[in-house]
Amino acid sequence: SWLVAGATTTGANDLVVLGNPGDVPATVQLSVYGAQGVSTPPGGSNLVVAPGTQRVVPLAGLLLGEESPVVRVTASGAPVHASLQASLTRLLLPGGVDQAAPSAQADTHLVIPGVQIRTAGGGDAGTVLRLLAPGAAATATVTLVPVGTATPGTPRTVPLEAGKPTSLDLSGVDLGAYTVDI
Repeated sequence: SWLVAGATTTGANDLVVLGNPGDVPATVQLSVYGAQGVSTPPGGSNLVVAPGTQRVVPLAGLLLGEESPVVRVTASGAPVHASLQASLTRLLLPGGVDQAAPSAQADTHLVIPGVQIRTAGGGDAGTVLRLLAPGAAATATVTLVPVGTATPGTPRTVPLEAGKPTSLDLSGVDLGAYTVDI
């Protein structure tokens, strides 16, 4: 599974949640992609998740100070369900909590329906699209199509370095719902 969410910067308190619904233990490896490339930190190696239990790993314990991490979850022995719980605190005020579901696999063509753009950015946190080319450098073409129309917006070309997450800021886009074609 791929967890494409979260951060390990100041104010972020994000957790990787691993659940084993099976009858046998699972051994999990967490590989983290960040600005320096991919790493398998000691806190993400050979994690044993007992049958019928959950294990929670702080994302900051895997890669500290990363704005746009991507976590690859690999399990052996039994399949696991992985998710990421993200929470943010600004100064002393809670900024929100979110639960991110995993993506099953990396792919060269993705369509994400129903992406909501609710803020224009500026002083507020804007909407960003996080992209990763895990194996080799690539170029992504991102097209946003407003929901309810068949007229796509202007495609954006995004260069991707191998193994390093890239964020595309969507704050300049009109507010509303979109289908994102990558």
